[in-house]
Amino acid sequence: MFFFVDLTLPSSWLTWVLFIISGFLGLLIRYCIELTFGLFTFWLIETGGIEDIFYFSLSLLSGSVIPLWFFPGWLQTIATYLPFQGIYFIPNAIFIEEISGYSVLTSLLIQLFWVIVSYLILRFVWYKASSKVIVQGG
Repeated sequence: MFFFVDLTLPSSWLTWVLFIISGFLGLLIRYCIELTFGLFTFWLIETGGIEDIFYFSLSLLSGSVIPLWFFPGWLQTIATYLPFQGIYFIPNAIFIEEISGYSVLTSLLIQLFWVIVSYLILRFVWYKASSKVIVQGG
């Protein structure tokens, strides 16, 4: 890519720090969401179809395949209200400096919000799943 496109790395150390923080928050969001979906196996016999839909939604709505800027208005609005944008889109937008200033702070707060919400959902599903487990024997 470096031969065909003029790719430049961020020159500001602040951009690198914000990118690392945002990337870590995105990792936490993805971890909580994936573990929550993994816990659904306590109630479902077959999770293949749900996993396919989940990974398709994750790939599309996180901006990992197509950046959210290229979405039609209605789909971009939907993606804005879902946690998936915090996984790839926000860290990448910070890295390429498409968002800056107060928008970076707002984006990091959105990611932090989704970390907290997805963690609380994970704890709830974990509690329900662990009460379903019955161990026999010694």
